[in-house]
Amino acid sequence: MLGNSRTLKIHVLTSTLDKYEERLSEFLQNNNFEIIDIKICNVGPDISVLIIYRDLVQHPFSLKKGL
Repeated sequence: MLGNSRTLKIHVLTSTLDKYEERLSEFLQNNNFEIIDIKICNVGPDISVLIIYRDLVQHPFSLKKGL
């Protein structure tokens, strides 16, 4: 893993993935996080998404599944 990068693994229904991805991108940009990579792990009625991100200002918290 790169420097201070972290991972977040989420499970999302495919019908809500676009909406979730948009909300997540807005949150990350507004709070100085950088997305390094996104990997879709499983495809089906729901998918597992692994997000590798870097905290650019080193927030005192880490991202949780409940964004």
